[in-house]
Amino acid sequence: TVGGASRPALWAHPPVTGKAVIEYYVPVPQQVTDIHLNLAIGIRDGAQVSENNLVAFGVRINGIRVWGKQSNEQNWQNHSIPLNITTGDMVRFEFTTETLGNHRWTWAVWGNPELTGKTNE
Repeated sequence: TVGGASRPALWAHPPVTGKAVIEYYVPVPQQVTDIHLNLAIGIRDGAQVSENNLVAFGVRINGIRVWGKQSNEQNWQNHSIPLNITTGDMVRFEFTTETLGNHRWTWAVWGNPELTGKTNE
């Protein structure tokens, strides 16, 4: 629950040092085009994160950073990220969070991550 709105999410509280990494391997069908990664980010309700304490959210595909944002907002922030990935292959997605200050109360979450695209059929 973020900003009073509940949705399925990945919990990714950053560690004291380094990054939290959630990794998925996803097969991408060959006949798909216009691929986007749709997701939301936020800090869970109840976190007492300070105004100057940020979390770095990042997305990597096959080890290459494709998106990032720094935030400490306690409301859902929706994003649609266009992707230039090889279709017909297995793709490694990494969702990372890293604290940019004190790790306490940085209750970072990724809401509803979903790949979308158009089929050529």
